[in-house]
Amino acid sequence: MGDSKSDTDRTWPTLMFADLNTAGLATQNVFAEDLPRNWAVGGYKLSTLKSSFDAFMLEHAGKASSVCDKFVFLINVGANDVSGVIVEATWKTNYNYIIDAILTEYPTGKIYITKPWRRDYGTECDTLAGYIDDIVAAYAISNPDHVYVGDDECTWLEGGDNGATMSSDGIHYSTAGNTAKAAAIRAVIGY
Repeated sequence: MGDSKSDTDRTWPTLMFADLNTAGLATQNVFAEDLPRNWAVGGYKLSTLKSSFDAFMLEHAGKASSVCDKFVFLINVGANDVSGVIVEATWKTNYNYIIDAILTEYPTGKIYITKPWRRDYGTECDTLAGYIDDIVAAYAISNPDHVYVGDDECTWLEGGDNGATMSSDGIHYSTAGNTAKAAAIRAVIGY
């Protein structure tokens, strides 16, 4: 779930699931892309995601429970936030709201939060990365084994060349970036 990095281009999830299937994990029913899935909208900020989150959860609540009892949630939002004013307490409160709602509906779920990157906003992205570290650290105490730092776009998407290789425009993934994102997600979830 998140913004246009997951909404407009379904390439990286397709690559990730194909890679997992090739590794033989699909025969164990470890991963299946099912509801709720790919709830991402181009232009979304964390506040936008939070404001429409209750309706999304209501629409999808319980629909996947008959499929399996293990859920992985990948959240990638923040690239649109960095171009405006970010109030730390509000940003963290919005993220906590989303995480709490997921864990209420899916108490065995695992949530991985991407540290976002966007060209020309390195300092702001570093700030969000720190907020994400704080959020994950708080859940490690209050609700261990459920909330994790996901992939770090500040490292792999920026790639030492200001995103020239891994992004098509300084925000969205290029072909190489889609492959790298799929590999990064697979690595952080342990497969």
